[in-house]
Amino acid sequence: MDFGGCYPTLWPKRWVDLTEKWNQFSCPTQCLSLASFICWTLWKCRNDLLFNHRRWDPFEASQKALTDFFEFQEIHRQSQLLSFLPSLSPTFQHPLKWSPPPMGFFKLNIDAAFNPARPSQTEGLVLRESLSLIHLWGYSNVIVEGDCQPVMKLKSSIESLYVVFADVSHLLSVCKGSSLAWAPRSVNGVAHLVSKSASLVESGDLEWSVWPKWLLDALSLDCNFAFSQ
Repeated sequence: MDFGGCYPTLWPKRWVDLTEKWNQFSCPTQCLSLASFICWTLWKCRNDLLFNHRRWDPFEASQKALTDFFEFQEIHRQSQLLSFLPSLSPTFQHPLKWSPPPMGFFKLNIDAAFNPARPSQTEGLVLRESLSLIHLWGYSNVIVEGDCQPVMKLKSSIESLYVVFADVSHLLSVCKGSSLAWAPRSVNGVAHLVSKSASLVESGDLEWSVWPKWLLDALSLDCNFAFSQ
């Protein structure tokens, strides 16, 4: 077999060289991951032909590579989400927990999936959009709770937020009985999970016909604690 001057023992080093060169280009990491699955599938096809005398159809091989790639991506996405879920063990204790609103009020927990370089700006835009929807839908007595303290207290030195804060103040004045509240991340865990999930979706849009189990588990954890007090 012709290895093109690259013997099998050198393949790992050549692969490292390839990935280092790949990182010099602005290509999505998913492309390199897909290339890895294609190479792995070709290797399995080669072994199947050599040891089992089975010849794969090119279309079948490509579909196998794609199926394995998308399955890996989904497992990876779920593992990232689960890493943000608190342990469901009875011994796990949060310093603070989510609490339901007072009688006659609603509570809206918000969070944002953002560019780490500009977190507060994104949180501010999410707050303004949330209040806009509350006003549009005609709700009143809504407590909007988030874990970005400068935004929830409308105190920031970032000039681009001044206009956003002005809009938020106006919306609070027209959303009867509504207010803002800061809460630590442990209290705002479900909203954080949902925003994190959106950041892992290429389009940034989430549409669920059935709520995923990780979200139901997180909601149950919050509600069970809140109503057991």
